[in-house]
Amino acid sequence: MYSTISKKIGKCRLCPPDSGDKYLIAGLCQFHYKNEQSKKYLERQKLKNKARGLIKVQDNNAASWQIELNEWYKEKGKELTGFCAHCGGRSCKGNKKYERYSIGHILEKSKVKSVATHPLNFIELCFFGMSCHTQMDNKMLPMDEMKCWSEIVYRFKQMYPFIAPKEHQYIPDILLKTLK
Repeated sequence: MYSTISKKIGKCRLCPPDSGDKYLIAGLCQFHYKNEQSKKYLERQKLKNKARGLIKVQDNNAASWQIELNEWYKEKGKELTGFCAHCGGRSCKGNKKYERYSIGHILEKSKVKSVATHPLNFIELCFFGMSCHTQMDNKMLPMDEMKCWSEIVYRFKQMYPFIAPKEHQYIPDILLKTLK
């Protein structure tokens, strides 16, 4: 099939005046048209990259928090005894790959960020075997029924003044009752 649109022939507005007639697209020869489109494309990419850069600023905050958390885990790894505070089973002390799995946060690090890396916001629990860490995180092992309950209460009371008021809603009721 043939198109009914006729090609425009004329002088390109960006070509030298002495150049001949050429097929035109939006008043430009094919060379200059593609060149202009490339420039527009690059400008759009610059705007997108600038927007990505703004997002990376937010990601940098998350990244710095993750770095701080990793350093905290390394420090807490040095304090591990090698035994679960609840069942007495073996923790992952000394195993660089799994050591952090034996460091259970008393207050959830994702919700109570103001004390996520507080020196007392952890209890050593086993991850393999009885998996006390997983059971505590999944609320299958209530904190007040743990053998290390008194240690948890002591640590919580020491951390409480450092918890941001807006994060008080995420403190388990069982721990709040110990403040009275």
